[in-house]
Amino acid sequence: MACPTPAGIQTPRCEGTTQVPAWQRAWEPIRAAMAAGSARFDRKILFTEAGYTSQEGTTTRPNDWMLGTPPSESEQAAAYRALLAAFSDEPWWEGVYWWVWNALPDNGSDHATNYSPRGKAAEGVIREWWHR
Repeated sequence: MACPTPAGIQTPRCEGTTQVPAWQRAWEPIRAAMAAGSARFDRKILFTEAGYTSQEGTTTRPNDWMLGTPPSESEQAAAYRALLAAFSDEPWWEGVYWWVWNALPDNGSDHATNYSPRGKAAEGVIREWWHR
């Protein structure tokens, strides 16, 4: 049975995906609505919170801190790449604040699966994208 994700992508058994083009397509109707709103109100748009855990399934349930699934840096990185690819060239898009960037030393107990991209493949995506 297929699982409709919040982004409208049908995935088998509610699994996430590392398919960046699929997630870019999923952003299209959202991006179009935001572009229309930006034009209508003559305002730019800043994402004040966006982020994905580094767990399998994060692209289907990005708001779920405790998915309880195996770590997946590749899925987290794909989600970051898709969001940046979908919005970075939009003249009305002001940028994004990433949730959560852990900068303080911690015991690392949940680092493998938490939201922070620090020290993970997603950090490389962010560095690469902002370096352009």
